[in-house]
Amino acid sequence: MHHHRTLCALALLCLVGTSATLRADRPPDEITIATWNVEWLFDEYQGDNYSDLAREQSAPSRREWEWKRDGVAAAIVKMNPTILALQEVESQRVLYYLDQRLRKAHQRNFRTAFIQGGDYFTEQDVALMYRSGLIKYWRCEQSQEMWESKQYHNVQKHLFGEFRWGTPQHGDSLVVMTVHFRAMPKAATIRVKQALLVRYW
Repeated sequence: MHHHRTLCALALLCLVGTSATLRADRPPDEITIATWNVEWLFDEYQGDNYSDLAREQSAPSRREWEWKRDGVAAAIVKMNPTILALQEVESQRVLYYLDQRLRKAHQRNFRTAFIQGGDYFTEQDVALMYRSGLIKYWRCEQSQEMWESKQYHNVQKHLFGEFRWGTPQHGDSLVVMTVHFRAMPKAATIRVKQALLVRYW
């Protein structure tokens, strides 16, 4: 049973000029960017879950967790993205299991970027998986003045990644943000404030 059926998850992209002084990865022939809300990509281990909701939404058994992990891995192989923005992942550990499945069963090598967010109710997070190009990743926060203005609402699940290919003379950068806004229809006002915050960043 999914308590958060109305989901707001997306990846935001922008091209920026490069100012790199170091050589980046070689440009791929084609760059494919995908975003996917994988809906409660939680393993069966509940020892690292503290909320009732997170424990309830964990995979009911090891077999069912492996079935979901394997299905997600097969779908990623079919998409074949250069960069994949994920929402509703449980943890860095779950990403590791997914990455191992991609490597061992499909001979696909991805790397991951993950910073634990602040959603302690669902314990969901966002992440980036990528084939090449990542040079840094980060999260943002509001200033005290922004908090006091009440114009914005904090985004507990978000991650920025900057990707760069080529040389400083012949290359561009791509900034990708993956984000999961507050769910449920009654949270529309909060989502608007979250969107304003993302736009500000």
